[in-house]
Amino acid sequence: MNIDNYQIKAQSSNSKKFSRAIRVWHWANAILISISLLIVLVNFTILKPENNISYVQSMLGKMQDVNQEKNTIALCRFFSDKLWVVHAYIGFGISALLIFRIVSAVFTKQRTGFLGRGGIQILATRTDRHTKGVRIVYSIFYTLISIMAITGLSVAYQGLIPFLAGNSNVIKILLDLHYYTMYGIVAFAVIHLLGVLLAEKTANRGIVSDMINGGKV
Repeated sequence: MNIDNYQIKAQSSNSKKFSRAIRVWHWANAILISISLLIVLVNFTILKPENNISYVQSMLGKMQDVNQEKNTIALCRFFSDKLWVVHAYIGFGISALLIFRIVSAVFTKQRTGFLGRGGIQILATRTDRHTKGVRIVYSIFYTLISIMAITGLSVAYQGLIPFLAGNSNVIKILLDLHYYTMYGIVAFAVIHLLGVLLAEKTANRGIVSDMINGGKV
């Protein structure tokens, strides 16, 4: 074996399906989105202020508080508001990961994945229907994440954006868009998990392992 052939073989054995940057982005994104959705679930169920008013009122009644109604609302919103702050910080992290993903796709040498050159070529052709379908699903995912990031950051920094400051109608529209986009994210997560499970019954098995150790081309 000459040196050139040895180098080619070595490069082939060391090549990965998923770069370290992609793997870090994938798992960090998965963790942050899962925590964010969990916070939304808790705040709209267990800690939803309307669900706890009667309980807090009874507790304040036992303490004979003269400002019962005012304190009831404040107490019901206290823990919920704290979690919304955590939700906002997680949103900052998801937005940063989105920017990182776009930058890594543009400036790194590995141009695979939906954001890479390979993904664009697949969407532009009629070949490989399965792969093309996967790319389309991921295109929807990136669109939803972008909408979530833009609407969330707009609401968080509404005071710094001239047309949003004090404009409650526009802010409500942004909040509604942010809220309903969440259902698209949940749908993607379900489809993604089902796809991974189904892939274990095909020649594409081992996706989870590849996303942890990189896999081999």
